Amino acid sequence: MRSIMSSLALCLLAVSSFAADAGKLKGTVTDQSGAVSDHVLVRVEHWGLDPSTHHFVVDEKTAYTGWKGEYSFELPAGVYDIFFSSGPFSPVAKKVEVKGGKVTLLSPSMRYDRLTKFVE
Repeated sequence: MRSIMSSLALCLLAVSSFAADAGKLKGTVTDQSGAVSDHVLVRVEHWGLDPSTHHFVVDEKTAYTGWKGEYSFELPAGVYDIFFSSGPFSPVAKKVEVKGGKVTLLSPSMRYDRLTKFVE
């Protein structure tokens, strides 16, 4: 019984320590006129920091912005590359640091790509 309680306490400690080290990345994507942009693909990449993994992406997440142009990720503290892409826009890339217990705001303005041809 004592070992079960000890194991349960260790599990709860691990979960609470992850929650303390997690932060939130969120924002609203707009176009150059300030209008919100829905269905923009948001890709988050985390590169390994130790010598054995620093040349590889060790974590990757994707989501699409909602109809209000908003997105949100719960992420472990660290440095991330963030990519925003959508058919008619030029892609946007940013590097951000997410801190544990904090909210990091990133709200890019996307520009229409001059190479995109609209069919009427």
